[in-house]
Amino acid sequence: MPARPGRVTASLELASKPSGCDTIPLGSVHSPAAELAAIWSPIEPARPLPSRACTLGGSCPPSCYPGNDDTILTQLLTPLRLYARFEGRASRMQFWPFSLAAWVVEAVVMMVVPPLGGLVILALMPPLLGVLVRRLHDTNRRAWWLLPPPLLMPPLALLFACTQFTLGDEAGRKIFTGIGVILAILLVYAICMIVVLARRGTAGPNRFGPDPLAAEHPASGA
Repeated sequence: MPARPGRVTASLELASKPSGCDTIPLGSVHSPAAELAAIWSPIEPARPLPSRACTLGGSCPPSCYPGNDDTILTQLLTPLRLYARFEGRASRMQFWPFSLAAWVVEAVVMMVVPPLGGLVILALMPPLLGVLVRRLHDTNRRAWWLLPPPLLMPPLALLFACTQFTLGDEAGRKIFTGIGVILAILLVYAICMIVVLARRGTAGPNRFGPDPLAAEHPASGA
C-alpha cells in the first residue's frame, strides 16, 4: 500500500530534526507571517519561536531558536527586539556590540542634530538598560549593582552647585574634597563594572535562567 504524502513529508521533517529537539506534531503548521508575528509581538516580545523541528511547548536547546547565533548583526538587533525586557540572561556578544553602537549613535546625533539627541537617548535607554541587566544576570548578579551611580549623582550635583557660592576657604576645601571622593568612587565602580561585564557568564543555568551559550558548553556525559 503506497504511503500517503502527509506521512512522507512528516518523515522528511523528522529526518532533518536538529539534535536534542523534540518531535514536531504532525498537525502543526508554521507560516512566515505567524513566525514574524510571534517574534515581534508587543505582548510577548522576548519569547523566541522554536524552529520547525521543535515542539512549541517542548524543551529545545538554544541552537533550535532563530536568532540564537553568534553573528554580530543578529546580536546587534536582539536588544532592540527584546527592547525593555529585564528577565533572562545576555551574553557578551549580545551586550557589547549593541551598547557600543548605541553610544556612538547617541554621540553622533547629539553633535549633528542636538534637538533630537534627547529623543534618541530616551528611545535607546530601555534596550540599553535591559541588556545591561540581563548581562549582570548572566554573571549571576542582580540589578542592584546598578544603584551606586543613581545614589551618588544627587550629592555630586549638590556639591558642584555649592561651588558657585562663596563659602570661605575651609568650606571650599571640604566641598572639593567631597567631589573628589565621589568621583574616585565612581571611577572605581566603573572599572569594576567593565571587568564584570567583560567576563564570561555562569556556565550552565543559574537563578536567572539557562545559559545563552549552552550550545557551546554541552553538559558532561550528554
